[in-house]
Amino acid sequence: MAAFCVYAAYFIFRSSAEIGGVRYFSLFDDDMISMTYARNLAHGYGLVWIPGGPRVEGYTNLLWVCFMALFHLTPLSAAKMSLCIQISGGLFLLLNLWCVREIARTLWPDSRRAATAAVFLTAFYFPLDNWALQGAEVSILTLMSSAAVLAALRFETPRAPVALAAILGISTLVRPDTAGFAFVLLATILALSPKERWRQVVAIGAVVGLFLAAQTIFRIAYYGDILPNTYYLKLTGYPLIPRLGRGLSVSVLFLFPLLPLMLLMRQQHLFRDAPRAIALLATPLAGQLLYSIYVGGDAWEWWGGCNRYVAVAMPLFMILTARAIDIACRYRSPRAAAISFAAITAGALVLINAQNFREFLMLA
Repeated sequence: MAAFCVYAAYFIFRSSAEIGGVRYFSLFDDDMISMTYARNLAHGYGLVWIPGGPRVEGYTNLLWVCFMALFHLTPLSAAKMSLCIQISGGLFLLLNLWCVREIARTLWPDSRRAATAAVFLTAFYFPLDNWALQGAEVSILTLMSSAAVLAALRFETPRAPVALAAILGISTLVRPDTAGFAFVLLATILALSPKERWRQVVAIGAVVGLFLAAQTIFRIAYYGDILPNTYYLKLTGYPLIPRLGRGLSVSVLFLFPLLPLMLLMRQQHLFRDAPRAIALLATPLAGQLLYSIYVGGDAWEWWGGCNRYVAVAMPLFMILTARAIDIACRYRSPRAAAISFAAITAGALVLINAQNFREFLMLA
């Protein structure tokens, strides 16, 4: 985790630029759009793109915009404003590493290696770091996704259902399409839990529905439309079959370097190892991948690696990979086990970053 902090700090510095003797920090394209809405909100112009201009919902991350607006209430200069969001993204990823460790420990309390490898692979997964450290809401959504899965694994405890309802409900305020992740996770819990738990699952689903309804009412009242502008830009005027075709093709390109790791999971019979619990990891991950295919992927697949939709669930893949590595390295000789564990984990790190390896090493 300390090494991740050093890596994140260097990444943020590398993404900045010195202009006229002043160092400027900036965010990714879409997130600078959100920053513009946040600035106008903080300055009293409302949630608009241009002060005094028409009300158009050109963002898909309401709560993230409000979070950004808080920094615009401070006396920070414009040159350093984005730095606050980048540091926040790093902190959210750091908290996510704790969640990843706790998920691994909850599933396999006798395996320290699985938790170690899961945290290591998640910390240095470049696509996730890239989105988060450039200001995307991916950072907070990744934390929420991992925290939701952790709460689902502990669903039998008294506080877990309440925590799960809060996390899933609030996540829809960050991005409405996280409702898909929420309902896939709840359906998985419903399928795996005892019958007497169905009332709790339905109640959590109702909470998520109320959050969606509340922001829909706000959208209609404020913008005069039931859906954000980005929905019409992405999903209308583009035939279904070509959209699915593109989504499938970019997903295949993303998954191809990960095939050896998926084969390792299969070889180690991973899904026979606590299958009910592992389903809580695999099913939401598969749901995010299917959603990405449905919407035709993202706009930056040329960059390589996973897109923003899939990135939020990739820590779950890292946890599954880490357990497969752990099982593969169970030798009688502690020395042989340690060497093989280090070698396979290093190989997994190369595979997950294969499409962005120069960028991962910050050589590009």
